Amino acid sequence: MTLGTTEPVHRGDERTALLGFLQRQRDVVAWKVGGASDEVLRSASTPTGLTAHGLVQHLANVERWWLRHEVAGETGLPFEGTEDDPRADLRVGADVAMADLLAGYAAEAALCDAVVEAQP
Repeated sequence: MTLGTTEPVHRGDERTALLGFLQRQRDVVAWKVGGASDEVLRSASTPTGLTAHGLVQHLANVERWWLRHEVAGETGLPFEGTEDDPRADLRVGADVAMADLLAGYAAEAALCDAVVEAQP
């Protein structure tokens, strides 16, 4: 399957497999929303109001939580959700472009990959 996505290794150590798997999933998300306008992406939502924009923002938060907070023990990280509104990361302002969300997700992914690389 060639969609401009990373093909994860099928043999190798756990770190290599994990990084390949994560990158493949990130690439698929970017490919799925690529080429569509922000207007179109915002117009397609679930009954709960979830849009592609919210999904991409949520994915960046999930990686940040699990890898940087839980695995690396980083504190003081930014998250859109709060205890009062745990689903706030699923909502994105109308002025936020998908290109900016994807760039932020890629930057977060690089930080998370560094955490995986640093593990014994």
